[in-house]
Amino acid sequence: MAADTPGCARQAPTITPFARGAVVTAAQLTGIDRPDSVTLVADSGGVLGVAVARGVYGEHPVVLLQAMLEDELKPIARAIAELLRQAESYGRVAVDLWMLLPSNANVHEQQIDDVPRELYVGRELTVPADEDDVEALALSWHRELQRAMGIVKYEDDQTY
Repeated sequence: MAADTPGCARQAPTITPFARGAVVTAAQLTGIDRPDSVTLVADSGGVLGVAVARGVYGEHPVVLLQAMLEDELKPIARAIAELLRQAESYGRVAVDLWMLLPSNANVHEQQIDDVPRELYVGRELTVPADEDDVEALALSWHRELQRAMGIVKYEDDQTY
């Protein structure tokens, strides 16, 4: 969202350097007065960590699993690939994704009664990654999250 959107305020990124790495944080108030935030941690050993937290509204926030592919997973996969490109990384890298849900959250498309509150998906990515590699990463994350929610779909011979 633009910083001039009513009810929204964007915090400029803050960079905190350390002897062998750095931490970058940024936040933005949403129209519901709940902040969205992002934290990036990078160390000299080549480890990157990114945490994205979305502000939630109401007593029972809802996760829209179908919308998550375009709205969350693809942008995160693109950002990771770009960070690795800018760091001049190459070869195979492990890319892990954790999704933590609040205890009162509902998943709109869930097919099981007891949705796990902590979901983990691990994949590899070859860098530098092209757009097809990034798309495949996001699709594989999305499919694994769907499986964890009990969503069963027809899957052809494609490997995710």
